[in-house]
Amino acid sequence: MPGGTLYELLETLNAEVYVDVDKLRQLARYGVPKEVRGEVWKYLLGVELADRSHEVTMDRAGQEEYARIEKHHSEFTRHIRRDTERYLQRYLATVALTAGSNGNGGRNDPLLSLADASAFESVISAYLHRNSEVEYSSAMVPLCAPLVATLERESDVFFCFERIMNVLKDFSREHSIKTRVAEFITLFRRTLPGLFNYFQEEEVELSEWSSSWLHYLLTKELPLETTIRLWDYYFSHNDFLHFHTYVCLAILKFFQPDLEELEHSEIRSFLSHLPSLNIEQSIVMATNIQTEIQKQDQLDT
Repeated sequence: MPGGTLYELLETLNAEVYVDVDKLRQLARYGVPKEVRGEVWKYLLGVELADRSHEVTMDRAGQEEYARIEKHHSEFTRHIRRDTERYLQRYLATVALTAGSNGNGGRNDPLLSLADASAFESVISAYLHRNSEVEYSSAMVPLCAPLVATLERESDVFFCFERIMNVLKDFSREHSIKTRVAEFITLFRRTLPGLFNYFQEEEVELSEWSSSWLHYLLTKELPLETTIRLWDYYFSHNDFLHFHTYVCLAILKFFQPDLEELEHSEIRSFLSHLPSLNIEQSIVMATNIQTEIQKQDQLDT
């Protein structure tokens, strides 16, 4: 699947009066070049308005609004700092290991550094201050990571993070994680009976890993670079949280031969730290699974 060309995206982004967000969606679903990914994501998430007539004024107002939010949370700051440091150290160790295995002498260009820790801490603390009803979760760190890696300004990271958190929160109100896990397990048994039965034989607790997969968009499990490419596709669709279930099924199908060679503890570890995979291929597989299930459902009614 060819990605949107840099020229096409720049042409759309540089429109004088109105940015054609529908065109951005069409281009983004096949991948966004890193040079413009941050700008594209802001439009797709609704953080940046398509109408550019008041762009400068709105941009300044957003930066001032973020500057006024308290960035230190007395209750959670220590936990955020600890979880961020662990995440970044693990990420950088993985990048170094991957570079070494590829024959690059351990040299690679990581998307994040330890210096980014302050951005994680400020953004997540600011979000918790502005959404006092929300409890801190360590999963907020990997959810924030693609934004810190992609966007240049901390204020943009904050508003995009808040938008994603609100989308997840709104979706969870209508579709509880317990219900989503139950539906996912049913679809797992239905679409991949061989792997499902193997997990049963190995006594793999399905809800243990599937709740994290579903609720946190695989940000805890997938490599950062893979997550970023997946988000290009997700943000180009308004109903990506519904489609996410089928992506999870596609990933299981993609790795089925590997998983069926593992034992209980190895399976748990694999599902918690997924290898890199071809996102384009996974999206095609997810679409095919969704289409097949819909066809079967129509025949059954």
